[in-house]
Amino acid sequence: MIMSLRDLLTMPRSFHVIRGMLDYGQAGCLRRVLDGIPHANVLDVGCGTGELSVMTDADYLGFDIDPGYIRYAKERFGAPNRHFMVGDVFNLPPESAGRGLATVVNVIHHFSDDEVLRILAGLKAAGIGRVLVVDVASEKMAMPLRTVLFPLDRGAYFRDSAEQRRLLGRDGWSVEMEGGYKSGICPHSVLLAVFKAN
Repeated sequence: MIMSLRDLLTMPRSFHVIRGMLDYGQAGCLRRVLDGIPHANVLDVGCGTGELSVMTDADYLGFDIDPGYIRYAKERFGAPNRHFMVGDVFNLPPESAGRGLATVVNVIHHFSDDEVLRILAGLKAAGIGRVLVVDVASEKMAMPLRTVLFPLDRGAYFRDSAEQRRLLGRDGWSVEMEGGYKSGICPHSVLLAVFKAN
C-alpha cells in the first residue's frame, strides 16, 4: 500500500525528515532572530517534533497537540533546559503562564483569523505579552511551488505578509518588529507582536 504525503506527515519521523528537506536551516535563521530579542525563556506554541527547540539556549518549553510528535521531540531534543509536553493552543498548559516570549512558528496557516486571535488572547491571559510569529510568506513563494506544496500541507489559511501583519495588529496587539528570511525553499515573514495594555 502506498502512503500519501499527508499520511506520512502524521508520522513524527517522516514529518521531521520531510520538513527538514523543504525547510532546512530554519532553526539557524530563528536563532539569529532571537539573538536580537531579549528573552529569559521561550514558550513554543505548536512545536511539532521539536527540531526548532535549538533556536535558543534559554529555558524552552514546547507543546503540541500530537502525542507522537511530543514523544519524538523528547527523545530527540530533550535536554535539561528543553522541555516538551502535549498541549492545545486553545487551552494552554498551566506551565505556559508567565513566560516572557512565545514563538508561533509555521502554525498560523493552520488556523482561521478568529482562531489566531483566540490563540493570542490565550497567550495574553497567560501573562505572555510578546509573541514572535513566523509563517510562510505566500506572496514570496513561486507560483509553481505554491501550486504543488500548499495543497499537500495540512493548513488551509496561507496568508501573505501584509495579511499576517494586519491580523497581528488587532485586539490590543501591535507589530513591533517585522522582517523575513528564506530557509530551504520556503520564504517566511517574521513578526514580533506585543500586547499594549490600555
